Amino acid sequence: IVRAKCCNPVPGDEVTGYMTRGKGVALHRHGCPNVSHYQQTEPERLIEVDWKPTEDNSVYLSDIKLEMADRIGLLEDVGKLFSEAKTNIQAIRTRSLPNHTAVMQISFDARNTTHIANVIARLSRLTDVVDIHRLGANEDPVD
Repeated sequence: IVRAKCCNPVPGDEVTGYMTRGKGVALHRHGCPNVSHYQQTEPERLIEVDWKPTEDNSVYLSDIKLEMADRIGLLEDVGKLFSEAKTNIQAIRTRSLPNHTAVMQISFDARNTTHIANVIARLSRLTDVVDIHRLGANEDPVD
C-alpha cells in the first residue's frame, strides 16, 4: 500500500484504494479529483479501505496553506508554533502579495488527522489569519 502523492492521505482520513498497475494499492483521500476520474473510467479498480490511526511513531508528509496579514516576525511566529507542537517542518514556501498578505505552503510531518487539526488550531490563533486549510484534495499549492 502506498499513499497517493496527489492528495497525501494520513491515518484517520476517509480513503479509497486504487489498484495500480504494478505498484499495489494507492490510497487516495475522499474528494481527490483522481478518485472521481477513476470512478468514471475504471471503477472496478477502486476498493474500500479502512485506514485507522495507529499508536506508533510513524509520520506522513502533509501540507497546509496559510494566508494572513504580512508582517515582520511572521515566519518566526509560525516556526515557534510548530516547535511548541513538537512538529517537524519539512519545507515552507512563502509569497508576499501586493495586498499586504502572505501566503505560505507548509509541508510538515504529521502522525494522523488529529495531529493536523491540532497544528491548524494552533496556527489559527495567530492574529490576522485570513485562511488556513489542509492541501491535497481539490486544492492548488502556493504558486
